[in-house]
Amino acid sequence: MANIRDFQRGDEGRMKKIAPRAFGVWTRLALDKTLPKDKIDDYLIKEAVWYAKRASDREKGFGVLVAEENGDVVGYIAVGIDKVRSEIFGFSWGHIISLAVDPDYHARGIGSALIAAGLDWLKEEGVK
Repeated sequence: MANIRDFQRGDEGRMKKIAPRAFGVWTRLALDKTLPKDKIDDYLIKEAVWYAKRASDREKGFGVLVAEENGDVVGYIAVGIDKVRSEIFGFSWGHIISLAVDPDYHARGIGSALIAAGLDWLKEEGVK
């Protein structure tokens, strides 16, 4: 079973590799055959780097958790508090922003474990 832990500096290298592998086939971007594959991969990599930067900077109301197997990061989840919705509705509004698991590690319960850990993170941040 994978170990789920908080993001650490250095995890972004694996996140950059996982993102295009996890999303490059079935995302809305990938389904639009008019978009060049290399540009889609570039976008997904930049998005993973952005999540890593936000986690590294310890942005309030934002977190990244990673799944490790044998010391290798094999998946990640980005979670956060939506400040605008929280302000409008008067309660802490949380959401899963992104979930990615390397396809080589599918069907092992890693995605489910990341979701459970992400929901725990949101609860700790005051989301009900």
